[in-house]
Parts: sequence; structure tokens; C-alpha cells
Amino acid sequence: MDLLSVVEQALESLESSFRKEILSEVLNSLELVKNALEQEERPPTATIAALQELIVLLRTPSPIDGFRQGTVRRLYAELLADFEQEVEGKIRIVFFPYKASMWDSLESVYLAALKDDEVDAKVVPIPYFKLSDKGDEPCYEGDLFPEGIPITHYSAYDLTVERPDIVFVHNIYDQYNTLTRVFEEYHTYNLRKHTDMLVYVPYNLASFVPPKPGSGTEMIAYGLPSVANVDKIILSGDHLADAAMKFGIPHHKLLPLGSPKVDKLVFLQRNGVSYPDGWAQLIEGCAVFLLDTHLSFF
Repeated sequence: MDLLSVVEQALESLESSFRKEILSEVLNSLELVKNALEQEERPPTATIAALQELIVLLRTPSPIDGFRQGTVRRLYAELLADFEQEVEGKIRIVFFPYKASMWDSLESVYLAALKDDEVDAKVVPIPYFKLSDKGDEPCYEGDLFPEGIPITHYSAYDLTVERPDIVFVHNIYDQYNTLTRVFEEYHTYNLRKHTDMLVYVPYNLASFVPPKPGSGTEMIAYGLPSVANVDKIILSGDHLADAAMKFGIPHHKLLPLGSPKVDKLVFLQRNGVSYPDGWAQLIEGCAVFLLDTHLSFF
């Protein structure tokens, strides 16, 4: 819409003062719009046809006649009418998980987006490195995601072309991570160049006890330089938002909406859990304890 608005101004300029360099820019812009619409799942045929007719007219040896006769203005008006009738604007959202085991930190947001008719949502698992003294091992887990989650391969999703309205990530550690590290093109300072809103949903389930000022936990949660590159941070409660503001994070960045991981727990409670082979018999009638050692221990 913005591009067509600029084209309209350029066409008005050409009516009064014809310049080939402006005409060239107009044609390039119309081709961009046409190519973008042709990529849609259901291309708007009338709009594309109107675009093509206008492009053909402007490419004739004497396009200035079209301006004098008012043909250009008429075709452009028809193009806008077709566009407004056929093209439905949608918010484009992309989710960039990297580990399949951490998908539950984004899943409920994605499922909510799918229910919104005004949203076009894609899941694009991104590659990462496992870091060790023996060298960095590249990894990709797109084939490990749950069935029913349509996956777009990262090689088929060009951020510089797609320019999504919103990007969701569950890892903002960038070059500061010491165990795993996503590829540099997916570091927060690169992502923010190609989107209007970068949203961070932490993959961990934070404690219900606010972190103590100056603690390592607080530093990991709020002290990373990459927090400055993020537009919104999803938090599981107001107590964490209060702690974040004390650490200097602006209030407008904080959304204490809950945690997708809790959403997942609620879903499993309602729908049941499938156990690995043999487990059901082993734990039947027993009290079961899960012992979890936090990474901070190491």
C-alpha cells in the first residue's frame, strides 16, 4: 500500500513533467508489487492483471500519450479498486525456535496466532552451534518438531525479503551463550534490522520468587546487552516485571502475560500425557519424583 501510494505521487509528477528516470522507478515499483502478489497462496488475479496492463502501457515507445489521454490515470484507479477489493492485509509473524525441546516456550502463542484471520504465521526453526573445546558443531532440528506444526526451512525464508511485522524468539543470548549459539544472522542485532517488533519469550520457566538484585539469576534474566535489541519481553507475572524495571528495563517493553510453558502444562493436564514404552507399568501406583539440577550448578 505504501509503495502504491508513492507510485501515485510519481505518476502525478509525470503528468506535468515527464522524466524517464522517474518512469523507470515507477515501473520497478509496479513490478515489485506484482511479483509479491504473485507469490501469495491465492494470487489476486484481477489486481495482477490491472498491474500488468498499466506496466505494458508505461513500457510503450510513447507512454507520454497515455498521460495526455488520461489512460494512465484511469488504469491506476482501476488497479487501486481491484487491490482494495481483492488484497487482504495480514500481520506477518515468524517464530524462530532453535531447539525442538524448547518449542513449548512459543507453542501457545503460535496456536493463538493461527486462530486469527488477520495473521499469517510461520514457524522457521533456525540452525545453531553446539559449543565445545573440540570445535563448534552445526545443528538443525527442524525435523524434530511435533507433528501438526508446519515447518518452513530457514533456507526458504529470506528475512531481508519477507520483513515480517513481528518476530518471536526464545533465545536472545547471541554471542554470549557458552553452550549453544544460533547462527549470527539470527542474533538480535541482526533480526531487529528486518522487523517492526522483536519479541522475546524466555524458554525457561522463571521462579515465582523475584531474583535478588545483583544476583547471577538477575544478570542472566535482565542484564544481557541484547535486551536492548528487543521490543517486547513476555514475562510470567507482575513480580518479574517489577524486578525487570528495578534493573533498568523500560516498562513499555514488559508484557507480564504468563508463560507458554504453563499453557503447555495445562494442556497436558487436560489431554493426558503419553509415556515412553514401559514407563506406564513402572510408575503405576507409585509416587513419582522428578529431580532436576539447574544449569547454574555446573
